[in-house]
Amino acid sequence: MKTKLKIFPGHDKKAMVMPVAMFFLFLLAAFGYMLININVQSKKQQRSTIMETKAYFMALAGFQQIKLKYLLLPEVFFTASTLYYGFSPCYVPQKGKKFDLFDDPTKAGPFRYPEFLGSFVEDTNSFLNDPDGSAKEGKTVANQCTLLKTKDKEVKQVGGCLTWNFKIGGFPLEDKDVNDTIEEWGYKIIEMKCGSLQKEIKNGLPVIEQSITIIIEGLVKVNALMGLNPGEDKYKRNVVKETLVLRREVLEEK
Repeated sequence: MKTKLKIFPGHDKKAMVMPVAMFFLFLLAAFGYMLININVQSKKQQRSTIMETKAYFMALAGFQQIKLKYLLLPEVFFTASTLYYGFSPCYVPQKGKKFDLFDDPTKAGPFRYPEFLGSFVEDTNSFLNDPDGSAKEGKTVANQCTLLKTKDKEVKQVGGCLTWNFKIGGFPLEDKDVNDTIEEWGYKIIEMKCGSLQKEIKNGLPVIEQSITIIIEGLVKVNALMGLNPGEDKYKRNVVKETLVLRREVLEEK
């Protein structure tokens, strides 16, 4: 007796439901994974931007320290900057003599004393312990950073200068939820460059002008709770450069 297999209408269509459903589930899973990954990367990028902004403002804080020190000790700063070229701004020739000691700024010297300016700025450093080694236990480290360069001299950190401790300054900022503390932020002076001394004569007496370009680095530790991006340093840095112009006029004593 022969049997005949009866094929129900729509049987072949029902057989395709499971693969199609699995395909759409895979698409949804892939789409969900992509959204989660984009969200994580977006938060990492946002965190990176915030950290870079922190580092930028830390560098600006270093400039504020330099400017405050200049306001408190203007003559010391100016004298140190001119001694960079081996010239004393306090020198005034005897009456009747020409002021020709510094007629040609390119031939200043023969002795230069950039170390005075290096000593003046070395304590522009807020680190208790700098990860790069420029400060340790609240003091600068000798020879760790080159502050100034001339043709025949290279002024490095003397070491032992007190750094600005944020705790002493009254900034006990700490956010345990995001593993962030202000003690892991900081700024330090990277380099100073002096422009040529400019001199003009006014009423027979010298007017001296000096430009000083200051380079300061701000640094913050990256909050790694969400993980670092591939190749990302755990510290964010931002370098800021600014030029100060110092001008002094020698007045005749009356």
